[in-house]
Order: sequence, then structure tokens, then C-alpha cells
Amino acid sequence: MEFRLLPDALECRESERWVKIGGHIKVLARTRAADQKHSYGVLLEWKNLDGVLIQGLILIKVLQGDNYRQVRDMLIDSGYQLEPSPQAWQRLQRYLLNELQRAEPAICVERTGWHSEGFVSLGWSAPRHNAKLYLLRKSQDLELSSSGTLEQWQEEIGKLCIANPMLIFCCGVALSAPLLCSSGVENVIFHLNGDSGSGKTTALKVATSVLGDESLMRTWLSTANGLTAAAALHHDIPLLLDEISQAKAEDVDTAVYSISNGRPKLRANEAGQLAIGEPWRTVALSTGEVTLAEHMVQLGKEPLAGQLSRVVEIPVTGQFGLFDALHGFKRPDLLADELQRRCQRYYGTLFPAWANRLVSYEETELARKVSDLLYYRSELMREDAEIILGYGVSPQVMRVIRRLALVQVALIMANNFNLLPWLEHHSVNAVDHCFSLWLKNRGHGLDTEDYRLFCMLKAAIQAWGPHIRPLESRLNSGVGYCRTHQGELQWLVKTDVLKQALNLRPQYRSQMQRLVKHDWLQFNELERLTLKIVQEKKSARYFAIWPERIRKGLAELEVD
Repeated sequence: MEFRLLPDALECRESERWVKIGGHIKVLARTRAADQKHSYGVLLEWKNLDGVLIQGLILIKVLQGDNYRQVRDMLIDSGYQLEPSPQAWQRLQRYLLNELQRAEPAICVERTGWHSEGFVSLGWSAPRHNAKLYLLRKSQDLELSSSGTLEQWQEEIGKLCIANPMLIFCCGVALSAPLLCSSGVENVIFHLNGDSGSGKTTALKVATSVLGDESLMRTWLSTANGLTAAAALHHDIPLLLDEISQAKAEDVDTAVYSISNGRPKLRANEAGQLAIGEPWRTVALSTGEVTLAEHMVQLGKEPLAGQLSRVVEIPVTGQFGLFDALHGFKRPDLLADELQRRCQRYYGTLFPAWANRLVSYEETELARKVSDLLYYRSELMREDAEIILGYGVSPQVMRVIRRLALVQVALIMANNFNLLPWLEHHSVNAVDHCFSLWLKNRGHGLDTEDYRLFCMLKAAIQAWGPHIRPLESRLNSGVGYCRTHQGELQWLVKTDVLKQALNLRPQYRSQMQRLVKHDWLQFNELERLTLKIVQEKKSARYFAIWPERIRKGLAELEVD
């Protein structure tokens, strides 16, 4: 059967005449999975009744299978003009299959983000080596649309970010997600918390404009499963979440776990087996009037240390709410309103330009460049923190530093690609500023577990002081005794008293190792970390602590 494609119609030869089948439709490419073993399909482009060109990817198994009506219905629903004759659809099928044989090959992938052939999203791709790369469309896929040019975004939005470090930081967060793969940095949620009207949502819209339109913004007002599903769709693409206070505390708890771990919590399927979903990589930017810790209070529990290092909470403390510079606007709300208007006109041009620059590197080359720059920036941030604190930062703080440094790396690289309208030192200072805010808000550079334990220890020592009795006096004490040992004051605290005061677990050794590390504890029983002594021919067991060492050490660590 012979076909011919016209600007506004598809025809086939029937006897000696040409008969119209439908409107303009053509095969752009023959798609398949990268392994050339499955997901064969056809990329189509057709014109609807309004003359709008539409592209869509259709699997061959659907086109030729029992569910072929889905394809026909989709085309008709989109406005494609299919002739009403009974043979029209059959002839269109034949045309598509014929064209499929002649079409150039392309690669079809099933999720956004990095693949060996390049970076892909719904709507555009950034291939390596001129490969043709397409995303298999699913009903819930997010589409990164665009409006205006990159130059317009730089002029109309980017320049208003200058001297506003938190706006620059938010742009960096939006750019950092594609670097997770190359850096080895884990998923993270950056959470901006501040009063209503401070400009948090405006900052989120600026970050969104890097990617696409405001439809990409999601709210915390969803179930934990809904938030997890959203995160899975944002593989290598930032996730933008507005107003955490709208969500239920239990949903936040579960969602934070899923987003930061890159997979949902394990659940059993219908067969009773563990249902393990495909992992994802993402960087989330969140806003809210409350912190994670404040939200978790509703559940009657404190955030886990792992949550606090994976949710980096940054207080909004600019000169004018979130802003430090108003750029000629009389009030911060006027600047916020104008930024929001511009974000509705200019969006979605920076991120694809960024992806196209990144694919100019081979995978190993990009990983090496990102890793080297990440190490350098992390070390500088660590050194600055240790100068401020006066002691070495903990592993938990170092993990936060690496996550913030990744944002810095993204901004610096984008500066080097001439994608941003501000200078490199603006990018560096913006992230340093946010790190300073985070560290000041945290109040210390210790691991969370250490800090909590040391706070309880400080309070306990203050409370125990009046009740400590000299060991030699034979006066009974409900707390413990003191003695001079090796020329230094030592307290022998009853084990049950200390366990209760420090809220020690039944298996407490790992908790007490924090005292051992600082040389605040003497012991002769390794497993118990207790000191066993003989008193009046009877053995007794205590936790032997050095109170003056502890007081001095806690003061140096600035434990409140």
C-alpha cells in the first residue's frame, strides 16, 4: 500500500486515486531501550485541528497489541483528524509500521535524569554524541516547559538575585540535583523556615523558574505516599515543596525518610515479599513557618540525628525578610510581587542549558571535576567552621557541609559556563552565608547525639554537686561520692543515678563512649565502662567521672 504525506493530510492510494486517511502525522524516530532488547516504540509528530504540532512516544506492543484502541483514542483526544471510514485506522496503523522500518533509531528511557547516553526530561533531552534520546511518557510525568529566553531570565530574574544570597542559594539548589550522580553526595532536603510574608514562597518560585513553570511546585499538603511518589518522579531533578506546616506530622516523618533515602520504606507486597522500588536521586527545597523539630513535637518525639543532617534547616534572616537588597523597590513585598510576576513569564531555560553544558563532559570526566571541586569547597567550609567553633566539626556536620558545598559547586560551574548574571564570588558567598546561618542556628559543631548527651550531663553535674559525699566520710549519699585520685577530684556516681540522668539505653556502651573519647570517664570494667572498687571489704560499682574536666570541656564546646 502506497502512502503520501502532505502538509495537512495523510493519504493512501486506492485503485487510481488518493484517499485521505487523516491529518498530518509522521514518524520521527524508532525508539528502543539502551540495551536494544525491549521497549521498542515509535516517536510520532502530528498536527491537531488547531494546527498545533504534538509529539508523542508510543510503544509498538501497544500499537500492534490488543490495546491499540488506546493509541487511536489518544490521537483523537489530542485533536488529530482521523477520517471516519472503517478502514482509516487500519491504514494509519499500516502507514506507521511501514515508516517505522525506515526511521532512524533513537533511545527510549523510562525515567528522567542521567543515562549513559545523556540527560533526559519530559519535553527535552541533552544527549551525548548527538544521540537521540527520548523519555517514555507516563501519565504522571512532570514536564519541564519553558517561556522566554535564557537571556531574559538572566536579565529579569537573575539580576534581582544579586546581593540577595538566599535567592542565589535557591537557584544553586535547583541546579545541584544533576550533580548528585557525579559527586556521591546523598539526597538532601534544604528547608527555609521563617515567618509568614518573609519571602520564602517567592524564593521557591525563583528556584522553580530555573526548571519550568509554577506547576512544578508541590506542597507538603499530601500523604506520605504522595510525597514519596513525587520524589520518585524527580530523579536527578530538584523537588520543590511549599509550606511544611500544611502536612501531618506523621506524613512529614515518613516523607523525610523516603526523600532523603531515595526509596520508599519497605513494605510487603500481595505475595508477602518485600516490595523494593527503584531508587532515586533528588535535592529538595522546602519552605515553612516551622522547623522539622517543631513539627515532630506533634508526634511526641525528637527528630533523629540522621534526619537533622539530611534536612538542612536554614532560618530566613535577611535585612528585609528573605531579602537583603530591594533593587529600587520601596518595600520587600513589592519586590516579591514583581519577582513572582516575572517568574510567570520567564522560566525553564536555565536548567536545559545547564544540562547541555554538563553532557559536554564524559561521565568519568564530569565525576572527576565535580569530586575535585567538591573536596576543595568542603575543606574550605570545614576550616571556616572550625575557626568559628574553636574545635573540629563532627561527621554529621561534615555531611551537611558536603551537601552545601555541592550547591556551591553547581553555582561555580554554572558561573564558569556563563549561565548566571552574577559573579563567582556572589555564588560562593551565598552558600557560605547559608552555612553560617545553619551553623549559628544549630549552635554547635557536634553530632546531635553528643550534644544531647552533653546537655544532660551538664545539668546532672550541676544537680548532683550538693549531694556528693566524701568517700572517706562514710556518709550515705543517694547520688554518689567524691575522692581525690591521682591528684584530681573524681566523682563516683551510682550507676542507676547516672543511667537515669543521661537517659541511657539498656545497651549503653556506645553512648558512654562519648565520655571515654574526651577522657571524662575512668573504668576498669571494659564491657560496663564502670569502675569497681572495694569499700570496707565489699566491692561496689560506680561510674567514675572527672567533674572539673567535664565542666572545662563542656565550656570549650559551648554546650548550653
